[in-house]
Amino acid sequence: MGIASKRLGRMPGRWGAMSASGGVVGVALLLLLSPLAAGAGHTYRPPYTTMYSSTSTYQGQQGCGTESMTTAPTWNSTSGVFTIAGKTSSKNCGASLAGVGGSSEGYFEGEVELAMPVKVTASTHNVTITWKVNAVMSSSYSSPKSCSGPATDLYFFCEVSSDIFVESYPYLIDTTNGTYFYPSTYWDWYNETYNETEYDNFSGTPTWYNFTGAYAYGAPGTAVWYINSTYALNPRDSYVVLIEFYVDVSAETYAYGYPTGPTLVGGSASASINMASGANKATLTSIGVA
Repeated sequence: MGIASKRLGRMPGRWGAMSASGGVVGVALLLLLSPLAAGAGHTYRPPYTTMYSSTSTYQGQQGCGTESMTTAPTWNSTSGVFTIAGKTSSKNCGASLAGVGGSSEGYFEGEVELAMPVKVTASTHNVTITWKVNAVMSSSYSSPKSCSGPATDLYFFCEVSSDIFVESYPYLIDTTNGTYFYPSTYWDWYNETYNETEYDNFSGTPTWYNFTGAYAYGAPGTAVWYINSTYALNPRDSYVVLIEFYVDVSAETYAYGYPTGPTLVGGSASASINMASGANKATLTSIGVA
């Protein structure tokens, strides 16, 4: 399967309008209105005194890649604010042997999980989760000078890329019987720049491909999710709104092939996010039950 088809396989739900690499992505966010939102109910706002929270961090590097989390993922239940900041980079490490060396990657992911008990009545409900998200993103790459390998190889490719991904996903859970209710709306914020070279010799006719571009989807602003129950809830059961919010940042300079592998000359990438200073933060403004 070629690089183009593999990349298209990653695209649904993530990329919309294209953006030049670097800077803040400026695409207007579509606000979705729920006809049930005006119904009788109650709204939870900061301080979230009955909320449970847990943060987690995943960091790593390979080869000449680096990563630095300048602000670890931090959640404040009093203000409803989540913050995180950091940067990653990668560059070609030079010669490689048997797939060892040459490639590099730097990455980190920061996440907060939130559990909020909510009250329900014996009726269907609409739960509305609202975040206000602001951040500065930057992503860039420098194309490799060359990507070359033996003509006897069946396949090889070289890639330089940077990715930044911000997403949240909520659930309404009946913790008494284990029933999950899922959102009917979706939001994420994505920014990628990349350059790829592929050599394909499976058919016996060597073919070269090259792909380069920048993709952006989403934007800072107000993000809303709706979770609708399709049947009357049982007020004797216990209900919890579970919210996951995470940020993923990576930079990669990579070479792979079979059975030998290519030689990558040059190439670098970097990606960073600031969601931890001034107006740059993610705020859970409300959880509404109608």
